[in-house]
Amino acid sequence: MYQQHQAGLVSHRAQEITRRRWTLLLVSLLFALGAVALRCHPPVRELVTALIGAENRGLLEHVLAGIAVPLSLYSFAFLAGGDGPQTTASWWRSLRAMNGLIALSNLVARYAFLVWPAVYIILCVRFEIAQAEESVYGGPARGYVQYSQLLADGIGAAIAGVLAWHAGRQH
Repeated sequence: MYQQHQAGLVSHRAQEITRRRWTLLLVSLLFALGAVALRCHPPVRELVTALIGAENRGLLEHVLAGIAVPLSLYSFAFLAGGDGPQTTASWWRSLRAMNGLIALSNLVARYAFLVWPAVYIILCVRFEIAQAEESVYGGPARGYVQYSQLLADGIGAAIAGVLAWHAGRQH
């Protein structure tokens, strides 16, 4: 009887975490939609530019993308792996099976709420440095790093990390 009760609690926790991760995926897609609308939809772009200015609109784009990208990666990785609270993504299991990297795959699975935002920030830093040194969308190099955009990316990634941590924790 006790084992059945424990199995029911584990199953309920697993279902709750899966529900939270699906909700997180939907929320991340809404943030992505907002970032794309600010960037690519002229009426939204013009309205937001008129309200907060072009520089702040760019920062808002970066914050929204900073939330959307890590959350989407986190959600896809764990939803692909199953619905248990201790479940790692299937591709991490493949990595562990192929290369024997048990410690790394367990570490990444346990701290995925930090890994995806960190990967996003590293890619953003690389992209901003490339814009400063190489080219900006096919044009000449900017000559400076836009630290405000990196800060906005960092704020978005930090928000994403907190949301992902909350979605994956067991209450």
